[in-house]
Amino acid sequence: MPLRTPPLPVDPAVLDEPRITGWPGRTIRLGAIVVLVLAALSVIGAVFPASRSAGDLTADLAAGRVSYIEFWPASHEVRWVDDWVRWRQAVVDAPGAAVPGQPVPGREEDWVRGQIDASGHPVGLVERDSNENGSELWLFKATWGPLRAAAIGVWLLTLLHMLFRRGHRAANRWAWFWMFTIGQSGVLLYLLREPVPLGRRELRPTGATPTKGGMGFAHAVLLAVGTGLVALGIAAVLR
Repeated sequence: MPLRTPPLPVDPAVLDEPRITGWPGRTIRLGAIVVLVLAALSVIGAVFPASRSAGDLTADLAAGRVSYIEFWPASHEVRWVDDWVRWRQAVVDAPGAAVPGQPVPGREEDWVRGQIDASGHPVGLVERDSNENGSELWLFKATWGPLRAAAIGVWLLTLLHMLFRRGHRAANRWAWFWMFTIGQSGVLLYLLREPVPLGRRELRPTGATPTKGGMGFAHAVLLAVGTGLVALGIAAVLR
């Protein structure tokens, strides 16, 4: 009598299949994705800011198009955001850069603040250090304060959900951890794929094993590179 082959052990992560998600969960995930995408767009435009003059800055301020300004004292450079996503830059002490009849003072930051006050519109002004290495999370660079706070909150809550939830379908905790931290774009992928792909309500068991930590690290690196290339393309379009 032939010996029976013992069944292979079943991954506990698959035992709760089929996975089902209702519309409240999908709506929350979609809202979180929208917040993160808007925050990303407000940061991506800073990669290739278009060159303008100080006169353009004054005109944009007067028209109420400027939402955020960065001033770099070492290079006398001003960067500002038009319509929330389009970045512009100008060197305020360059020859001919000043508005006719309004020479740039010795302290360019005072001139910038004066232009903001004269416009009558609320605009955030941040002084940047030329020694900044840009190593902080991209979420902290979102230009609008409430959007920045919302995006950081979404990222943290999604990270906690990933760490404490059992039975991930697409990848295990270590794999998702690498994708969350390397490039920080894995959060979007997580929201799209866990526990069920966003566009589907139910997912039947397939027996597939979730991606493990080592492969997740490789995926995280590739995801970071791919995201960077996409960001460069979007930045070129926004310019």
